[in-house]
Amino acid sequence: MDTEVVRSDIQRSCHVCGSAGQVVYSGLEDRLFKAPGAWDAKRCLNRDCGLIWLDPAPCPADIHKAYANYYTHGDGAASSSFLQAIKEKAKRGYRAGKFAFEADKATAPDRLLGFLIGLLWPGREYLDYGFAQLADLEKGRLLEIGCGNGHLLALMSRWGWACVGLDFDDTAVGNARQKGLKVVLGDLESQRYPEGQFDVIFSSHVIEHVADPKAIVAECLRVLKPGGRCIVVTPNVLAWSHRLFGRHWRGLEPPRHLHLFAPQSLRNLVASCGAEDIRIAASARIASRIFCDSLGSCLDLGARHRPWYAMLGEAMHVVEWGLMITTLASPNEMICVFHRPLLGASASTAASNE
Repeated sequence: MDTEVVRSDIQRSCHVCGSAGQVVYSGLEDRLFKAPGAWDAKRCLNRDCGLIWLDPAPCPADIHKAYANYYTHGDGAASSSFLQAIKEKAKRGYRAGKFAFEADKATAPDRLLGFLIGLLWPGREYLDYGFAQLADLEKGRLLEIGCGNGHLLALMSRWGWACVGLDFDDTAVGNARQKGLKVVLGDLESQRYPEGQFDVIFSSHVIEHVADPKAIVAECLRVLKPGGRCIVVTPNVLAWSHRLFGRHWRGLEPPRHLHLFAPQSLRNLVASCGAEDIRIAASARIASRIFCDSLGSCLDLGARHRPWYAMLGEAMHVVEWGLMITTLASPNEMICVFHRPLLGASASTAASNE
């Protein structure tokens, strides 16, 4: 069998509402990580949905070939430069002041730097990430799906959560385990966790990668405790930069991104599985990376981090943040927070009755 060929399956209808779709992009290629193949993307014809999906999409047996050079293979080790040391002090001071995270380790200069960051830097969303979504909860058991090299999992463990991570990338899992983290290789369904095991499930940029997004949401709700919280983070197809870059928008990321959501399609999906108290927030956290990689793909620049367009990407972060807070345009990322109902049938039962 040719290892450079990714076999595919036909995906005729929308996984959220079952409607037909119309091709919006044809012949998409992976310019970032060089996965083989050319791919077509469809948009759901239901105006109340707006899902975009690959049709055909990689078959489950071959999807691993799309991740051979993926960024999660990195170990996430920080630079030891002087500038990086200053950044670490600022992050420590900011999180100590806002979330009481390792407050005993933050010096007065750290806290001053953190205060200035919180006051002046639009990128503080990056420092809030994970903490802001859990700050109102008592510490309990947390499952992170798609934990990658374990960066967020390590932070949450140090914050007092009892953490376990899942990832299907064996290299990433190995890197996370070297940090002393409890991480399992595989997907959520194969773990067969008993019902009601976790207080929180965190899933960052995973749902767009799975073949059956409804099934994973239903399983998340099943293994949550009644009243438990799930946080799903994913690209937003209504983003201003998607309209700007079109087929070169980084959020499309063929052939790894199988389903891409608009806010309404994501809300409809989790509601159909029985979720309650659904909230969707906009985030400009990944604006710089999305802009840089989209521009690099559009202009075929080759190297992903050429200094001049990296600096332009930081400027676009400020632009996107401004567009977001003035509600003039949608940013590149959305954070969906929802809960398992306190009473009634399990979420998996609700989903099976659709």
